[in-house]
Amino acid sequence: MNYSKFFTRFSLFFSNYLPILSILILSAIFRLNGLDWDVGYNYTPHPDERAILTKVSQLGSTVGYSFFDAENNSWNPKWFAYGSFPLYLLKFFQEITSFLSGEKLTDLRLLGRLISVVADMGTICFVYLIGKQMFGKREAILSAFLVGFCVLHVQLSHFYAVDTLLTFFVIAILFYLYQISKSCNIKYSIIVGVLTGIGLATKVSIFPIYFTILMSYVIFVTNPLKFLDSSASDFLYKLKYAFGCLLLSLLTSILMFFICQPYMLLDYSKFISDVSEQSMMVRRLLDYPYTRQYIGTLPYYYQLHHLVIWGLGVPFGLLAIFGLIGNFVRGINLNSLIYFTLFAIIIPAGIIVYSASLLGIFFALLILFFVLFFNFTIRKQKAREDILLLAWILPYFLIVGSFEVKFLRYLLPIVPVLFLCSSRTLVLIWENVKIRSVQLKYSFLGLMLLGFLFGVIYLISFSSIYSQKHPAVRMSNWVQENVPEGSLLLNELWDEYLPNMGKYKLKTLNLYQPENPLKKAEISSRLAEADYIYIYSHRLYATISNLPERYPDTSAYYRTLFSGELGYELVHSESTFPSIGDHLTIVNETFFSSNLDPPEKLNKFFPSNYMNFGKADESFTVYDHPVNLLFKNSSRYSANQIQKIITQESEKFSERDTQSSKGILSENDRLIQTKGGSWKSIVDERSVFRDLPVLVWLVFIQFLGLISLPFTVLIFSSFKDKGFLFSKIVGLLILSYLTWILLSLKIIDFSRDLVFIVLSLMSLTSILIFLFNKQNFMSYIKLNWKMFLRMELLFLSTFLIFVLIRMLNPDLWHPNLGGEKPMDLAYLTAVMKSSTMPPYDPWFSGGYLNYYYFGQFMVAVIIHATGILPEIAFNLAIATFFAFTFSGSFSIVFNLAVKSSQLPNFRKMIFANKSRTFFQNVRGSPIFAGIFAALLLSVFGNLDGGLQLFENLTNMISNRDFSIWNFDFWRSSRMMQPGIEITEFPFFTFLFADLHAHLISIPYTILSLGLCVSLLFSYDEFGKKVRILNYKYDINELLKLFILGVSLGALRVINTWDYPIFLLISIVSIFWISIFKYKFFNIDAIFIGIKKSAFVFFVGYILFLPYHINYHSSFSSIEKTTNQTDITQFIYIFGIFIFLILSFYLYIGLQNCSKFDFTKTSFKSNFKKNLFIYTFILMFVLMIFYFIYSLIGLTSVVLFLISIFIFFVSTKFISKSLFQDPVMFFVTTLVIVGIFLAIGLEIFRVSGDVQRMNSVFKFYLQIWTLLSIVSGFFAWVLINSNNIFKFKVDVFWRISFCFLLLCVMIYPIFGTGKRINTRFDQLPITLDGTEFMKTSIYQSPYGPINLKYDYDAINWIRDEISGSPVMLEGQFPLYTWGGRVSIYTGLPTLLGWYWHQEQQRWGNKTEVAERKSIVDTIYSTTNIQLAKNLINSYKVDYIYIGELEKNKYPVQGIKKFNNISELNLKIIYENKEVKIYSVIPR
Repeated sequence: MNYSKFFTRFSLFFSNYLPILSILILSAIFRLNGLDWDVGYNYTPHPDERAILTKVSQLGSTVGYSFFDAENNSWNPKWFAYGSFPLYLLKFFQEITSFLSGEKLTDLRLLGRLISVVADMGTICFVYLIGKQMFGKREAILSAFLVGFCVLHVQLSHFYAVDTLLTFFVIAILFYLYQISKSCNIKYSIIVGVLTGIGLATKVSIFPIYFTILMSYVIFVTNPLKFLDSSASDFLYKLKYAFGCLLLSLLTSILMFFICQPYMLLDYSKFISDVSEQSMMVRRLLDYPYTRQYIGTLPYYYQLHHLVIWGLGVPFGLLAIFGLIGNFVRGINLNSLIYFTLFAIIIPAGIIVYSASLLGIFFALLILFFVLFFNFTIRKQKAREDILLLAWILPYFLIVGSFEVKFLRYLLPIVPVLFLCSSRTLVLIWENVKIRSVQLKYSFLGLMLLGFLFGVIYLISFSSIYSQKHPAVRMSNWVQENVPEGSLLLNELWDEYLPNMGKYKLKTLNLYQPENPLKKAEISSRLAEADYIYIYSHRLYATISNLPERYPDTSAYYRTLFSGELGYELVHSESTFPSIGDHLTIVNETFFSSNLDPPEKLNKFFPSNYMNFGKADESFTVYDHPVNLLFKNSSRYSANQIQKIITQESEKFSERDTQSSKGILSENDRLIQTKGGSWKSIVDERSVFRDLPVLVWLVFIQFLGLISLPFTVLIFSSFKDKGFLFSKIVGLLILSYLTWILLSLKIIDFSRDLVFIVLSLMSLTSILIFLFNKQNFMSYIKLNWKMFLRMELLFLSTFLIFVLIRMLNPDLWHPNLGGEKPMDLAYLTAVMKSSTMPPYDPWFSGGYLNYYYFGQFMVAVIIHATGILPEIAFNLAIATFFAFTFSGSFSIVFNLAVKSSQLPNFRKMIFANKSRTFFQNVRGSPIFAGIFAALLLSVFGNLDGGLQLFENLTNMISNRDFSIWNFDFWRSSRMMQPGIEITEFPFFTFLFADLHAHLISIPYTILSLGLCVSLLFSYDEFGKKVRILNYKYDINELLKLFILGVSLGALRVINTWDYPIFLLISIVSIFWISIFKYKFFNIDAIFIGIKKSAFVFFVGYILFLPYHINYHSSFSSIEKTTNQTDITQFIYIFGIFIFLILSFYLYIGLQNCSKFDFTKTSFKSNFKKNLFIYTFILMFVLMIFYFIYSLIGLTSVVLFLISIFIFFVSTKFISKSLFQDPVMFFVTTLVIVGIFLAIGLEIFRVSGDVQRMNSVFKFYLQIWTLLSIVSGFFAWVLINSNNIFKFKVDVFWRISFCFLLLCVMIYPIFGTGKRINTRFDQLPITLDGTEFMKTSIYQSPYGPINLKYDYDAINWIRDEISGSPVMLEGQFPLYTWGGRVSIYTGLPTLLGWYWHQEQQRWGNKTEVAERKSIVDTIYSTTNIQLAKNLINSYKVDYIYIGELEKNKYPVQGIKKFNNISELNLKIIYENKEVKIYSVIPR
């Protein structure tokens, strides 16, 4: 009986555990096979493993230093490219082994690799456990088999390079997350936290696991599985319990992260530096040589391709992809699958690849989270568990797959999960197939067995490389046997060296350094003296030969080396390819894919029977089976001969298509641009246009507003004023867009006729809209004509006031405080003269404008329509955009006030007193709210105006000299001294009058906000429906969303900096509408919100696609900031806004707190009972804030506290309003976005910024816009509220408000006059921005310049030179008089302001530097032939020599231009100081 029981148990054990034990044993054999195959190397051939082993050997090498002494304590690795846990783990086992053996273990390779093997075996075990619990035993065995026999797993187990450790932690975490998704408890949460913390301390790239962790808890909460405590069936209790466990898990992970990697805190700066470096490396923002192999490779596709072909092998690879697809589509219908694919893959991938920033990743993962959650709820019950696997695969692959650097090992953490998907899919197919025909059943079974067989064969063949010594060791042995001692061997820098080369002379070839004559001479010299060249792998020749434009000479070197032309012949090669005996060898391609022919005689070293699988990822081959090549110098050519051979070979391949350079016009486009855009065809010389430009301009703007009004009424139907003041802004946008798209599609050339055609179409459309809605329009006009008239007067008054300001100082240049008006005018004139889009670049001839130019284009459209000179139009445009800003902000707050006065909560708050005086009625009017907000946004300054007034008064009194008065209008825009941050505010921007992107965008940011408000106000409107793809959409809402998309798309090409924030606000508004319509934050609301947001995004992107195709940005990511804002500086800039915002929310809080009685006994007893807990919480919070303060500064802490206060008040007292009151929701959104944007600037800056100058400049303007709008509204509410606070506090508040108001009013009063007086001479009132040139003398660094002579020459050029040919002028420092011809005529020159061109052509900045040198050479050289060649090479049509050129360049260099016949020149214009030469075509 006992024997029977024993055999029964044994048979059960045998049947249950034999398969997995067999898999584990066989897997261990493959992983342990040849772990020491590189014996003979004094160091490992894997650079990452080498770095880890080196750092481990240094740990604990010194004693006597405190643990907290990060600088001197040797337990600080001072290296955080990987985490510290693998280092400490290996060190621990080193000490154990040394203790047991009695001697110190120095070679750590084998020990580390054993740990790697154990970790990978652990991965197999956890995969088995996941498969068994999630699916079943068959899936568990199958997935364990696939992981166990996976080539990539076996390969990486042969190195101690953290990949297998990281994968082990990922799979272990997934196992416990599955337990949590079924039955959440504290134990599992702690385990997950511990594993996650250790995983982070292994490599921070595991951070997407937090996404999976969050999803597992969401699955638990929403999945109808039985809860641990049967009495806790209530959803809210379940939610709270899960949230508590989640928080515990997160805190545990952070704690373990710190424990396993303590010096990330103690040596914080080094940690941040190394992690940032790795982040920049994988995005190729740092140009390391070993990353150049990935230039031009496709994200996602490249990794999947190499994973399938090489990492897994074709059978297992296809199975993994097939399993992922099966997991992805299982349990949902086709329609849902389309949306799922779009929002879970395509859109997040696009966002991550396009943004290449942390913000983009966060936004993409946020979309993915909601989509996966939604998908989970609609999936069939049996397919829901698949979501947990997708919740790891998708976020990890979306991030890692987007990297510019695509090492194959990066994908290892998702490989086991892919195999789990594959196993599940195969079993489900088998269940379906086996009940069908026998033939189908056995066909499927045979196909699967064949696939498994080939997969195992591939693994066996790959494992054979570890049965032989490393190729470099074998090559070293051959060299020592066949190469004479003392021979000179050349190695390649950035590749591995041969081991044991002590008997030989060694020198390196630095082939990755930039191409220059010195490099070629050095290579030639070393090749001439060397006896042998040793090439360890294809690392360099495969990469360099694929970059012939970057490495023309080095590519030629490899071609001539391999062909034998350099006199070197291949004498030996060592390689170990995956093979099964002599029957089958698998070879990876390293030559043809790199545009190289293999070296002669290479075939004799290769096996006869092989299969070439194509190019393999470098990281898959060069560590364990590289192809070693040894060349012998048999011909002994001299250095000059070698250099000549390389040069001749390079010249054969030197021709390149100039169109491939970013920002360069095609030859056809260049010719079109050169011929078109004559001055006389654009500017109208008739007297009315010349003498009355303000009237002509104003009539056009009014006409544009009139024809746009019917359309504006439709999109602002929910506004009291129907968007009347937005009609001109919208009209200019529509006119400009329609004109621009026609030009971008090359349908027609830019002309006045084109603008009038578009105007006619707009007018016709407007008439049709009016006729269809005539009755409504007419009745509304009759009822509100007085309001319209007042609003029109508001626009006219602000426009004319600023026209007057510009007339008092219209100058478009000043040597000290002139700003960038010259650049703005240059771009404006170039856009105006361009025949098609993109416009040509006036400061980089032959190129197009790689800049967000749409704002200049809008002004150019008006110039074409009116014929007004650009130097006048420039100043009129400033006044127009100011009036747009003032009237647009007025309209938003006016309508917010109107809407709020209709809501019960606000009416009770504001109009509690029914009997009101005249003054109370005035201040209670929505018009008052609108005007005050418009003043705050566009007229008032920061508090520095009041500070300067105080300083001046104090100075005058202390010195008893009342003539002392020095108001500095410039200082208020530079409030962060001694930093270089620009702290402009809108009034300074308009007063300073640079027609820059940030100025033009202000009214269009307000338009975007206005459209968001219009959408929010129409939340309860229901119009006609239209069916699109089986869904019904509200036509009115669709129209508003479409225009919002157009507005955001335009904002992106007017000033890209503004786009992300206003897109975010738009998306938040769209989601609020969805939530309101569905009454709660549910799946339908989320889905609708995502669809509408995607619609807005794609409308904005697709409509401006021609721009995006041509525009190239080198700075689209963020990095850690260089400095931070002092809290006093922040208060000086935004003080009045912070005061009003805090006052409003404090008022709301106090109004509601009055309902609570804190004197009640129950409250007191409860407080006393929990006093210890409250004290502990307070101390903990204070510690957290101190930690935050130490990291990001006091300003961020204060702002964070303010945001918490606002959040508390909003959720505690006005949460209902937030979901039902669009006004409260909108203003709170703007406040929160503005505050967090300010906090973000204390932590990050835009990469490539000069310190954080532009980051603060651009984003502080956005913060000003957001906070001024809400502050204007809040001020209106507070002023009209009775007894804001208790009497004494109320009086103090009103005095404080008046004081702050006085301070911000100082700047426009005193700053305006100081700015007006900053000019060359006091001239008669005019709008002509070139008037100063007639009388001014400029004291240049090269001598005095009479501007009159340039003025005369420029006017002659305008009148006499047609088209847009290239005009050469001298190269001078930016902000000086240099570039004046291109600025005032729009003619392209070789190079304008050097720094701005370098910024806009960062990826091609070497050519910018080259052009700078070329310009100086043409003017300076006395070599006529050289000058002639350069002039012809750069297609110069005219040469300008003015007083500036004559003063800067050598006399003899200028005199050479008198040899007009030799230079093929002709003098076409001459005055006392200027000569213009025409280049005679050859």
